[in-house]
Amino acid sequence: MRLRTSLLVPVGLLLVGCGDATGSVLPPDVDRPPNATCVALPPPAPRGSLRLEPAFADTLSGRDARELTHAILPAPGRRGFATRKSGQVVLFDLETPARVVLDLAPRMDFDAPENGRVSSALDPDFAETGFAYLVYTVPPPEGAPEDVRHVGRVGRFTFDGDAFDPESEVVVLDVPQVADVHQVNHAAFGRDGLLYVGLGDQRRPFTHSQDPRTLPGSLLRLDVASRAPYAVPSTNPFADGEEGAPEVVAFGLRNPWRFTVDGTDGAIYIGDVGAGAREEIDVFAPGANYGWPELEGSVCSQMRPDCDPSAYVAPLVDVLHPDVRSIVAGPRVHGDALPGLDGRVLFADFVSGGLWSASLERADARRELDAGFLVTSFADDPAGGVVVVRYDPSGDEGGLHRLVPNAGTPAGPPFPRLLSETGCVEADDPRAFAAGVVSYAPVAELWSDGADKARGFAIPDGTALAVDGEGDLRLPVGSVMIKHFGFGGRLHETRLLMHTDAGWQGYSYRWNDAQTDAELLEDGLREPLPNGVVWSYPRRSECGSCHVEASGASLSLEAAQLDDAQLRGILSGGYVDRRVSTVDALRGSRRPALVDPHGDAARETRVRSYFHVNCAHCHQPGGPGRGGLDLRVEVELRRAGICDERASTDCVWDVPDSPCDDQTIVVPGAPEQSILLHRMRREGNVAMPPLGRGAPDDEAVALVEAWIAELEACP
Repeated sequence: MRLRTSLLVPVGLLLVGCGDATGSVLPPDVDRPPNATCVALPPPAPRGSLRLEPAFADTLSGRDARELTHAILPAPGRRGFATRKSGQVVLFDLETPARVVLDLAPRMDFDAPENGRVSSALDPDFAETGFAYLVYTVPPPEGAPEDVRHVGRVGRFTFDGDAFDPESEVVVLDVPQVADVHQVNHAAFGRDGLLYVGLGDQRRPFTHSQDPRTLPGSLLRLDVASRAPYAVPSTNPFADGEEGAPEVVAFGLRNPWRFTVDGTDGAIYIGDVGAGAREEIDVFAPGANYGWPELEGSVCSQMRPDCDPSAYVAPLVDVLHPDVRSIVAGPRVHGDALPGLDGRVLFADFVSGGLWSASLERADARRELDAGFLVTSFADDPAGGVVVVRYDPSGDEGGLHRLVPNAGTPAGPPFPRLLSETGCVEADDPRAFAAGVVSYAPVAELWSDGADKARGFAIPDGTALAVDGEGDLRLPVGSVMIKHFGFGGRLHETRLLMHTDAGWQGYSYRWNDAQTDAELLEDGLREPLPNGVVWSYPRRSECGSCHVEASGASLSLEAAQLDDAQLRGILSGGYVDRRVSTVDALRGSRRPALVDPHGDAARETRVRSYFHVNCAHCHQPGGPGRGGLDLRVEVELRRAGICDERASTDCVWDVPDSPCDDQTIVVPGAPEQSILLHRMRREGNVAMPPLGRGAPDDEAVALVEAWIAELEACP
């Protein structure tokens, strides 16, 4: 039974191109039901000893700060540099607005989702040399083997005091990449003045990481000061080249996205992104073998269940999914500027934005706070302390945030502890949406363990929605999304998603047994419901894992998801840009209307609608999903990256006749050899989707299985 399915009142929106409201024609003056109560509220004050505040917002914010992957802040009052995934280096200081001082986009390769400009390292004598070492991807050279997709490069550029000269490049290192993921990731100078470079395992073959004669899956150490492009330090464990590549200084790594060098003792902390179960931080030691793919974290991986863990260097930090899904190593904190963190190593989860710390002595892992956004890196704060790099691939909410002590609750009203106090439901009947909330029903449902759902949204009076070229309805700041979850007419959770000046913030309210109200949860919770379903209430940080800007943030609120009757209600309400007068114009031309995956439309149409709703919010350009998939419904199957394409991320270990280094996402006519189907069937670490569901969607599994079976060939 669906809790509520009708669009109760017409929706106001503003139709413009690509989500840009500049020069738009405002909707006509009409009477719209007022929204006096359901507006986004400032986030509640952090409950712990720490919080985040914007840093350098006067000089690096908005569009200047989008797509940031890495930042270097050298000294108090001095210049800072930040890199963008799209190919630029941005210069900023404490007073001057940011400006681009190097743009290598024309010479770069962007064919894979992880490609782009990744990180940077300034020469220890940068003030004298002007040398900066940049990590980025370039196309394969002419004559390269067919399996080389692109090249991971470390290039040295010279800064003349005003900008970097693009023609000054000295190529330090080129590593051919045969996979779209796990490539050349990070470079940093050690206290010894040598350049360290982290390389992922390229996903195949897994033997790379256990073979120090190959560079992938290793940490390299190069002397870039004594000779160009580099010399091999005599202290490297394989400097003679007999048992390993001379550049390799440690190996057995899967995907060392970030590592940090301690400014006090020179220790190096390597954040190695895990596969399907665990994430780890390793302490660097020359010649160390960290175990991948024999080990994942501190235990034998599912690929090597009979391994000997004692044969490898154990990690400092070993955390399980889903607490952390993609680890980002941070610095070790020194001093008492950040309460309770002296001596502890920081790290983040790129997926959820959770910030964690670990003790060197006890190797514990403790979640400190939720950033609520994608975290790509840490940087040293010129004023002392730690800066977090926020990544925003498609909007203007990227930038730098400073970790500071939480001085207490700021002035202002407390955040509502009860759902009835939020203003988004009727105070005397919280099951009913408030008068200013618009109910709507998507054509295709996101799978949520079979729960019934009722959805609504509210926008501030005097504002309107924008529509981008794909038909995603973009909600203005101050808006609220609301969703009830229940079984058999009984509610168990209500979620609110609020669009604030700081981005989208999510909140979960758990209903009481009497069904009279719901109480705000401070953390995630997993519990069995009366009907036997084990339900997961998300952490606040987990909301940002799916509700990303690349997919329009709201997910279900898009023209392709609303039927003609709902769109006609939008038009007749008079809330649309004056230049739009028909349902067809409102839908646009890029994205076809979705269908009910369990209806009677053609099977492939239903499958693509299911993928769009359940998978594409992550698997599309700019989304957090790994691999090269683009599962939006408007993308042709031949460009979706799934048909006869190798699986580039986590392995499903127990698929017959399908070894981990040769698994295929969809094999036409062979469902049992299609890894996509196996992941839909699973629970736990390799399940897809990984969040928001516990049990598989059996009806959808059957639908996709039948589609693969009848698929004769890839288009």
